[in-house]
Amino acid sequence: MVRWLKDLLRGRKKQEKPAEVEVTRQSTRRADYDRMMEAVTFAEAGLTDYAQEVMRRHSLEPRKILVVEQGMSLTPAVMEYALDLAERLRSALVILNVAPALGAGEEPLPLYKQHLRNSLAERVRQAAQGYRQRAATKGIALQHLVKFSDLKTALTEVNREIRRIELVIASREVKLEKLEAGLSMPVFQIT
Repeated sequence: MVRWLKDLLRGRKKQEKPAEVEVTRQSTRRADYDRMMEAVTFAEAGLTDYAQEVMRRHSLEPRKILVVEQGMSLTPAVMEYALDLAERLRSALVILNVAPALGAGEEPLPLYKQHLRNSLAERVRQAAQGYRQRAATKGIALQHLVKFSDLKTALTEVNREIRRIELVIASREVKLEKLEAGLSMPVFQIT
């Protein structure tokens, strides 16, 4: 390799790259998007093996499906779809409940607002417990997050904290324009 570089710098005849050097291009977002759409299509058609193979081709860390819910509730239709798709694609699930910022900008946060935040978060965590148990029986890892902020801020934080989010499933309460503005991955809205 060093000899090849010396010859090149001295102006000797130009040689081809040595055989041990291989240049490969990293996948682009478009290629990742196309691969995810291919896997989702196979999964929804009931061709689970093909969907899993598409997902396995490039996976190092487990892939995740982000489920976004506005407010402190979980929509059964959205959760059922997400559990089914996660099982077919063998992906982990991340549930994100986004609630308006209670006391945003107030430092320190008043005690009654802290108590209100804690009680709302606990209530939605209890609601998610049934889905957590169902996911465990199907072999699906499930993580549940509650964020008290606007949607764009919450998505930015989650996207930074959690790697390998491949697609987003949102309930109809989530404003699709705000959701798509902060993400560069496929978004499915269940109505």
